Amino acid sequence: MKPVSISMAILGLSLLTLSGVNAQSTITEWTFDNLTVATNSSPSPSIGSGTAASLGMGLINGPDKSDITTAQGFDTNNTSTTNQVWRLRGNNGWNSTEPIGSQGAQFFINTTGFISINLSFDILITAQGEANFQVDFTTNGGSTWLNGSGLSITGTAETTNGTSMIADYITNNSANPNIVNGTYIHTDATNDSWIDGVTLSLTNLPSVNNNANFGFEIVDAATGSSDVALKTNALLNNTSGNWRFDNVTVTGTSSVPEPSTYALFVGGTVILAGFLHRRKKA
Repeated sequence: MKPVSISMAILGLSLLTLSGVNAQSTITEWTFDNLTVATNSSPSPSIGSGTAASLGMGLINGPDKSDITTAQGFDTNNTSTTNQVWRLRGNNGWNSTEPIGSQGAQFFINTTGFISINLSFDILITAQGEANFQVDFTTNGGSTWLNGSGLSITGTAETTNGTSMIADYITNNSANPNIVNGTYIHTDATNDSWIDGVTLSLTNLPSVNNNANFGFEIVDAATGSSDVALKTNALLNNTSGNWRFDNVTVTGTSSVPEPSTYALFVGGTVILAGFLHRRKKA
């Protein structure tokens, strides 16, 4: 290789190292295992910082009775062990007459120092629970909510007795006024059902990076005659049913290179400088 080519290769490697980003890491996570089993409408995270709050659970006969409880079922480790979850429920079920997006859970996380944001969670929907849900996000502290169109399911989708669900699918709506205009997940099964690894990728949205006002919500995607229960696929009865969450996680890539990255860059630069100096002397 010619000397100039060698020098350019070293310089290119150094710049590539500096511009490279770190691997995805957890910014904030709620496993709910660090909490007391009790009424709790705003559980604290297990890792990192942020806030979580139930939404609209007191809309029918109140009050909000959301709590930390235990649930057996398939989690992201695909085991049937009992672990703690966050159960969202009102005193007497959910209200099918309330507006779309008014019942569920909201989470706010400061993503300052991070880019390439992703979020994921596991959700258990009980047999009489709301069968349609959407994931929205905000970049301005909740003043405006945007429908998350990049949904995927990377884990399993099974009932709590381990049988496969009849259906779980991501779909889009633009015609039915009783369903969110956008992307949502509809489920139907014969029993209480876990959907593990529901994921929303926001890696291509710069507005969520380094944002102290980032948040997301997991909320009902239907109302009225389209607000149906998981097991019956018939009108929600407003007297029972709930959602339960586990492993709610927000990840990102550090926007500040690690010290080791700088060290590699400096090392490469020193090698290049030495090489060019020797060339000049020759």
